[in-house]
Amino acid sequence: MFLYIITPKVACLKGQKQLQSIAMNENINLPKIFGEYLEKLGTKAKNLVVLDSDLSNNLHTLYFAKAFPDRHFSVEMAESSLPGLAAGMTVRKKLPFICAEAPALLGKSLDMIRNCIVSPHLNLKIILSTVGLSRIEDGLAKTCTEDLAILGALPNIKIFTPADQFELRAMMDFMINDFGPTVLRIPRHCRENLHDSNCVFRPGQPEIVKKGEQICLISSGAILHECLRAAIDLEHKGLSTQVINLSSLRPLDSEKLAELCRNCELILTVEDHSLHGGIGSRVCEIMQHYGIPKKLLKLGLDGLPECGKYQEILGKYGLDAKNIYETVRENWLKN
Repeated sequence: MFLYIITPKVACLKGQKQLQSIAMNENINLPKIFGEYLEKLGTKAKNLVVLDSDLSNNLHTLYFAKAFPDRHFSVEMAESSLPGLAAGMTVRKKLPFICAEAPALLGKSLDMIRNCIVSPHLNLKIILSTVGLSRIEDGLAKTCTEDLAILGALPNIKIFTPADQFELRAMMDFMINDFGPTVLRIPRHCRENLHDSNCVFRPGQPEIVKKGEQICLISSGAILHECLRAAIDLEHKGLSTQVINLSSLRPLDSEKLAELCRNCELILTVEDHSLHGGIGSRVCEIMQHYGIPKKLLKLGLDGLPECGKYQEILGKYGLDAKNIYETVRENWLKN
């Protein structure tokens, strides 16, 4: 295996034909869809309770709060108290959904998550907003590009990232029926739906969003859409490109992912996360473990990002479709 880290210079799919309709100006509000569906789940799951840190307008928990005021609890800015409060409710047979911004929750209460939730393997769910570069326009205090590395080191915890509204709902359906601590990372930006209403989430399974034989692009969440646009451009240039949705980082069927990587000549992981401890690191570990002698490129963030408009920042750090395309083209010619 040949590993290159690239830094910037300064299944239920709708069909591959519809991938060409990805529009630049389309944006699906996943946080709002989460809030609306959370209210519906509250009707089905009578033991579901929601704890948030003043996120009624961020993750739209106001829908749940209005429908079930006796099952909604806000701690305002005291994120450090959320894990302990939720742990106590879990012991009382409740199913808590902790809703918080990733920078604040992980910065203030990581020890509580580790000792009160993960270690005793309690059945509760952590919903993280402002993951990746979702709110880079609002500054570094609203940006978290280390959460996968932090949470990925903890045992007994599942980590999911949806790519569209149908995968988000399917993940939520799975979570209320599954036991154990789970983290759901909700991106802010979503260009279009890649699944349909029949989507069934299969934890641990890498999903082939687009088939290809030469190039393999691996990503999740909002950046997956950039990979799809890049893949279409690469196909126009005669490069057969596979796109893998790694929406379930833990658990993960490493043998299946290794098989998908083995069938291509060039593998590129793309994420709006640190190059350390994210998707790229996981894929690198798997390729090394299974002895896959293919070239692996990692696109991500090496250090804290600058602040600015979302699409411009993606371009600056090589994470938009144009730069993904150029990175693949340049490195393919070097093979």
